[in-house]
Amino acid sequence: MIEVQMNTDIKKYTPKVFMGLTGRQLIYIGIGIVPGTAAFLYANALDMESRVTFALLFAVPIWLCGFIKIYGNIYLDEFVMNLLAGPLVRPAKRLYRPEGPLDYLTVKEKKTEEKKKKRKKDISGKYEALITKPKRGIR
Repeated sequence: MIEVQMNTDIKKYTPKVFMGLTGRQLIYIGIGIVPGTAAFLYANALDMESRVTFALLFAVPIWLCGFIKIYGNIYLDEFVMNLLAGPLVRPAKRLYRPEGPLDYLTVKEKKTEEKKKKRKKDISGKYEALITKPKRGIR
């Protein structure tokens, strides 16, 4: 009987595009070639071995962003962006307070009290307006 091996978790499945590489890996390899080539051409005063090493210093970190997953589900570039942009984007002080079931009841009670006060003001305002305003009649 013919058998096909399947992943136990469907989320771990990544379709292969070319030579066993995913689309993400191919894109990062292509992006990494650009600064690697520029560094190789810039370092023309060095010997060939040093030029290649200098070019790989720029290309390899970008290539690794397409291949390495941290904590099993987040890629290296996303992880680094969260580390760098996290303190800039997210405030250090939290603007909200976690609420439990008792806090919800107190908030609900405060809202009902505010509504009752508002109704009393509306009702008293109507009666005061009727009492204090002189009626205009026929003279």
